[in-house]
Amino acid sequence: MGDRGNIVVRQDKTNTDDVWFYTHWSGYRIGEVVREALAKHWRWNDPSYLARIVFDELTKRDTGSETGFGISTRIGDNEYSIVVVDVPRQKVWTIEEGELQDGRIPEGFHPFGDEIAFEDYVKQPAEKHHVCKT
Repeated sequence: MGDRGNIVVRQDKTNTDDVWFYTHWSGYRIGEVVREALAKHWRWNDPSYLARIVFDELTKRDTGSETGFGISTRIGDNEYSIVVVDVPRQKVWTIEEGELQDGRIPEGFHPFGDEIAFEDYVKQPAEKHHVCKT
């Protein structure tokens, strides 16, 4: 039981430095978490700092516990579309778990769906940030 979701912060144009954040209980919120992190307008061009800002936003309601969140180089358990924070391209987009290869975004993958610029993503109302259950 849980409500598992994943957020990926792309640090460069390859999949070798992607940072994955996993939540066990708040997968339904991952789109809104990304919006709240980006809405601060902090460090949009600094992948390592922006990754930390996203993770802080993800965990702000539950810090200091043994379980509930994780950080990895590939996907954790998942129930939702995966939200990608693409720092080099300054875009947010989603990918489905079935599109991954070995738990990662395939090298050279280009999203077929909506890609939203950071600036536009933060302007959208919260209900626009709900992600689909897989």
